[in-house]
Amino acid sequence: MRLLALTDIHGHTSYLNNIAEQVGKVDAVIVAGDIGSYDLNLNNFEKILMLLIDIFGTKELFYVPGNCDPPAALSYSKLGTNIHGRVAQLHEYVIGGIGGSTYTPFHTPLEFSEEEIQRLLSALLPYKPQLLISHVPPYATRLDRVRSGLHVGSRALREFLERCKTVLLCICGHVHESPGIDTLGSVTLVNPGPAAHGRYALIELTPGQVLVKLAHASS
Repeated sequence: MRLLALTDIHGHTSYLNNIAEQVGKVDAVIVAGDIGSYDLNLNNFEKILMLLIDIFGTKELFYVPGNCDPPAALSYSKLGTNIHGRVAQLHEYVIGGIGGSTYTPFHTPLEFSEEEIQRLLSALLPYKPQLLISHVPPYATRLDRVRSGLHVGSRALREFLERCKTVLLCICGHVHESPGIDTLGSVTLVNPGPAAHGRYALIELTPGQVLVKLAHASS
């Protein structure tokens, strides 16, 4: 299965057509949050979802809202498949998700305590997800370090990935400065980097193997 992973679009769509031309056909598009512009209503959020479906020609769009998306996005369900706090079926894989982020200095719309993140993730455990979308990265990895060098990821997410033995792949975003690939035990971790700057990841899933390629498109 061939997946396109995007994150942190922030309403900037100038790169999306070129990304589509570069990647060609994919089985699903995964978006790890911060989809719309910094706007507390759903108009731009919904507009970007419609554009993604149109540009990439797929109904297999799975996403979680990011910390900069409007609060109403947590329960939005009109377009694509919102998997914040829930699971869905993607071909032979169970995919789960969590949106928002841990607390930030910027008081953005969708921020949660570690306890709330732990509660939301624990509800996914009985479904044995193999794929996880999280806007915030797991703590103390290559994917959660801000410019100052501080790790700002979620400790609760890290604990969940260490405890839930079924997860093969975790796609995240949030920290623009730390695009990359890492591992946590047997879990492959991917932060594609901000799609607002043309960054994305192509992922090939085969039984027992996760292959990831980070790439960049021009505008």
